[in-house]
Amino acid sequence: MSAGRKRSKNSKLISPQNRAAPAKQKQISEVTPDQVRSLAPDAASAKAGEGLVGAHHWPARGIDGNLLWGECRGSGKEPYRARIDTSTVTYKCSCPSRKFPCKHVLGLLLAYAGGAVSNVGAPAWALEWLAEREAKAERQADRATREATPTDDAAKAAAAAKRADTRERRVAGGVAECELWLRDVIRLGLAHAQTSPTTFWETRAARLVDAQCPGLASRVRTLPGIAVSGVGWEERLLAALGEIALLCTAYSRLPSLPAPLQADVRRYIGWSQTQDEIVARGFDVVTDVWTILGVRTLKDDRLTVQRTWLQGSRTGRTALVLNFAAGSAPLGELFAPGSRHRATLVYLESAAPLRAIVAERTTADGDTRLVTKRVDELAATFAEALARDPWFERSAFVIDDVVPAKSADGSWYLRDADGHTLRIARDWQAHHQLLACSGGTSVRISGEWNGRALVPLGAWADDAYVALTT
Repeated sequence: MSAGRKRSKNSKLISPQNRAAPAKQKQISEVTPDQVRSLAPDAASAKAGEGLVGAHHWPARGIDGNLLWGECRGSGKEPYRARIDTSTVTYKCSCPSRKFPCKHVLGLLLAYAGGAVSNVGAPAWALEWLAEREAKAERQADRATREATPTDDAAKAAAAAKRADTRERRVAGGVAECELWLRDVIRLGLAHAQTSPTTFWETRAARLVDAQCPGLASRVRTLPGIAVSGVGWEERLLAALGEIALLCTAYSRLPSLPAPLQADVRRYIGWSQTQDEIVARGFDVVTDVWTILGVRTLKDDRLTVQRTWLQGSRTGRTALVLNFAAGSAPLGELFAPGSRHRATLVYLESAAPLRAIVAERTTADGDTRLVTKRVDELAATFAEALARDPWFERSAFVIDDVVPAKSADGSWYLRDADGHTLRIARDWQAHHQLLACSGGTSVRISGEWNGRALVPLGAWADDAYVALTT
């Protein structure tokens, strides 16, 4: 006896009156023969079903509420019994066919679509099947309700622990798979990686998303772009692969790491916290008058990310506030570039605290002191943060008395009075604004630094802040 199978993707084709909600359901008579044929597993089954529409094949058949039933003559002594719950488009037939739906179910549906089946009370064998289905559905709904809404704190805690344990196991499996994949990438060589199609990388990223490792997935999605990034791509790609491998290794040894670094690893893997959880944790709370050094917004097909950089006048600390919007949803500025605010920030737990959320804020008037860096100090400052957090990606600085200039190869850089230079990112295009602020002389600039190149965010011209936007 073959079991029925639910085909949810076709449930809209046949949606008759439902005893539980009759006002919301259409009559099954609205279904067309073409819609029924679309349910067939193959053309042969559809043709066989059409051959069983005639009444002479069915000693008995009828429709009783949501229950469509029929007895069809076959090669055996007893007729095959087909029953269909039209409210969910599920079915069962006593024939030995391994195709779902079988030709008897299709024939019965085609007959009804053609108006050849009358309202007739269902026999006991059909009613028993429907009753069993309804009882099973009620048990499943009750169980889902109990799991979704625990009745006491202990049950809620148990449910939360179960969800956490499930995710831990999924993440561990995803990380282990990623480590094996990285070995394959290295074994095949960087040349193979450069010529691999986008699907090679996207398939692995999708697997990591399924394993609830969105942070790792994002890193994998950057790899194909690095592989075609021009001169020096080999070194950059190998470094990016190494960072992913180090992150996988760190996760496998998580209990042995210091607590702040554990928090970094989990965050880079893809764990997230709500703002309420961060505030309640209270890892590092700082109240200061903050100058907004700049705002940078980056978009792709999936997400818009806004990075807002702040510097405290009393503490001199730098903070990064992130704001997100899915797809094409609008994303307003949390702070205006160049403005000053008295605010309390709560830093996320980290070995090199940088990212923070705003607990409360007000506008601050008056002068604000800025901590500036020399060009030759940036590398050392960045290295200190990288030593604490091996995946540290970027920070923001204020650099005094630099002059923008263009090199012979067309790239731009900043030069200070001592002749030290700082390369400007090639994809940054607001050179005309920077030149207008500078006027050919030295200028104070705020920028985002990733250890290799600077993305200018703003400049101070005659003590007035000017946002540099591309």
